[in-house]
Formats: sequence, structure tokens, C-alpha cells
Amino acid sequence: MIMSDPIRGLDKAGRRSKRFLSPSEKYEIWLQPIRREATMAEATAQWQVDRPTIMRIRTVAKEGALAALASRARV
Repeated sequence: MIMSDPIRGLDKAGRRSKRFLSPSEKYEIWLQPIRREATMAEATAQWQVDRPTIMRIRTVAKEGALAALASRARV
């Protein structure tokens, strides 16, 4: 028996459908653990995303910050 979230539903393969996050939502997800407002488990529950999604947001933010710092160093 597959239980679905009534808000998000299921995709054709029976998996929970994707959640599309705005840039501001991604920023909040990234910021919460830094401010120690939420643990990883709390953030996944609050934002209804899985752990790899949060890890990907963190990786993209880190890479973007490093790239921005590197470009400023060359100026």
C-alpha cells in the first residue's frame, strides 16, 4: 500500500512527487543549520525534502561562495 502526501501526491512511478524550491527557500534551508535553528532531520521534515536535497543545496552554496571569493581575489 502506497501512502501519498495529499498536497504533493505521487509521480507515475509511485514516488513522492518533486518539490520545487525557490531560491529564497533554498537559502533558508541552507541558513537554518548554520544559525543552529534546525538540525538536518528537522529541516527535512519542515521543508518536506529529503536529505540529499539539503546536502545538494549546501554543496551548491559552498561552491558558489568559493567561486565568488576566488573571482574577487583576481580583481
